[in-house]
Amino acid sequence: IAAVGNNAKGVAGVNWKAKIIALRVFNDDGDGYTNWTIDALNYLCELIDEHPEMKLAAVNLSLGCWISSSPSEMVSQNHPYWAAYKALSDKNKIVICVSAGNDSIEVGKQGTGVRAGMYKYPCSFLNISNMIVVGAADNNSSYSKSSFSNYSTTYVDVAAPGRGIVSTV
Repeated sequence: IAAVGNNAKGVAGVNWKAKIIALRVFNDDGDGYTNWTIDALNYLCELIDEHPEMKLAAVNLSLGCWISSSPSEMVSQNHPYWAAYKALSDKNKIVICVSAGNDSIEVGKQGTGVRAGMYKYPCSFLNISNMIVVGAADNNSSYSKSSFSNYSTTYVDVAAPGRGIVSTV
């Protein structure tokens, strides 16, 4: 989104002067714990409180985990993972973009097989008003759901290209 244009690299962001806050929640192997995400979201909330003049548009959390509590239990129990997302949403200053996931399951429903009795989060969270759940669309001519993408008519808000994406990496 902030890739500088007009520099012969072949890719440009929509805002060449944007600044990005990068909060790492995974190790070098791509693994992490929910408490690392909770810590990052709490840190972001602290930054917003300490610097109210700071303008944040969105936070991207293309990650996921499996938890045995249902979406309604996450809310009623004020689960720390749900509470961190809720606290950021309640700042009413930022859009929280999360992945629907890549498990080919219905968001908000229990998984199957080794994930039986578990729910995918954060895409299954309830009562997070500033959260947008993004599924993956295929790059075929019909732009249908990618075969791997999670789906839901109530939880997933929008689909974005999920295959054949050109990047600055």
